[in-house]
Amino acid sequence: MKNLFKLLLIVLLFASCNTKTEQKTIVKIDTVTPQNYNVAPPYKNPALIYGSAFCNFFQALYKVERYDDMVKFTHYDPKYISYSELMNFYTNIQFGYEITRLKALTTKDSIHYILSYERIKMGTKEIIRMPVIIVNDSTKFDLTDLKNNFLTK
Repeated sequence: MKNLFKLLLIVLLFASCNTKTEQKTIVKIDTVTPQNYNVAPPYKNPALIYGSAFCNFFQALYKVERYDDMVKFTHYDPKYISYSELMNFYTNIQFGYEITRLKALTTKDSIHYILSYERIKMGTKEIIRMPVIIVNDSTKFDLTDLKNNFLTK
């Protein structure tokens, strides 16, 4: 029995030894640098920011209570709306409903756009229109009139 066990151990030892050596080929991959990869700035397209729709991006800021960043992405006239009024407005709005997808992008002129989204609020599907403006290569929510926008309806 011991001899059988030794024989089995020797067979397994020789069977597990592989005399072939694998050659590994090293392939150099070019790194992506700004010189050889051309990407548009993330806020230049009014419909998409980093692959997400602007309204979804704006709503994500609301959900994590980054109202200061919401103000930064808002175009408003300080003559009519103060910063504190805008912060108070964003703090008190109800913007947690479901926004499904971008339905349409309407161009008013070279810097003004209207983004139309479908929202589901209390089980009802509605189309909301979000006016945006391009300012210094950034898309901003155009909130020149506090009372006449989709957030107050």
